[in-house]
Amino acid sequence: MAASYFISNHFISLSDIGVWVYIEWAIYDLLTISSILFCHYFFSKKFCVAAYYVFFGLFINTFLYFLIFSDFYFMKTTERWWFWSFYTIAVNVVDVVMVAVLIVNKDFMFLVKGNGILKKILAKL
Repeated sequence: MAASYFISNHFISLSDIGVWVYIEWAIYDLLTISSILFCHYFFSKKFCVAAYYVFFGLFINTFLYFLIFSDFYFMKTTERWWFWSFYTIAVNVVDVVMVAVLIVNKDFMFLVKGNGILKKILAKL
């Protein structure tokens, strides 16, 4: 995750930053997810708690990047509205949660446990 953020920030020029930066960030997050899955497939048998949180967090961030891009590019929104504040807070909270879980490797939001419960419910259907 750190390598992805480090690399992506060096390829983005802040002098000509625009709407397309959100698509670039989404692509970097998708590449990060792909590379983690690739490495995990060849080097590990079971996903750790941190991997689930990183996947979940990067998917949320990617989804938010596409939404904010759509807001700017397609909707041509120029006035501040609630979604911009939500986007700012959500992306930063998701990043902090991913870093915290990478450090402690604990399922403190019950994401992994909830996934197991959901699989059991769906298996019964």
